[in-house]
Amino acid sequence: MNEQSQYKAIAAVADIVGVPQHVIRFWERHFASAKPSKIINKRRYYTPTDIAQLQYIKGELYDKGLTIAGLQKQMQARGGKNDIVHTNETNTINLPTQQKLLDLLQLVQQCRADMQATIKGFSVLN
Repeated sequence: MNEQSQYKAIAAVADIVGVPQHVIRFWERHFASAKPSKIINKRRYYTPTDIAQLQYIKGELYDKGLTIAGLQKQMQARGGKNDIVHTNETNTINLPTQQKLLDLLQLVQQCRADMQATIKGFSVLN
């Protein structure tokens, strides 16, 4: 993927995150991590990491019901942008989701091992 295609304008980001553009601009004033990576000719351009951070902010405010002040305190306690785990430049995932995925992977691996043992048992009977 080339570098320019990774950047999205605020209209596209608003659709992805599911909030109006003015909400994103509002969050930029209250959260340093909500600011876009690039501003060219007064136009905002967001990377996948920026979008993930905005999705995190939305989840905390809308889904968990935190206030802006409460989220600011929480983010300051965690060191700002450390709420997002960077797996690489274009792929980000928040910590609770990462843990759930790791737990799910472990469960799938255990199921696979159980199935292989069951299949082995059937092949011995034949």
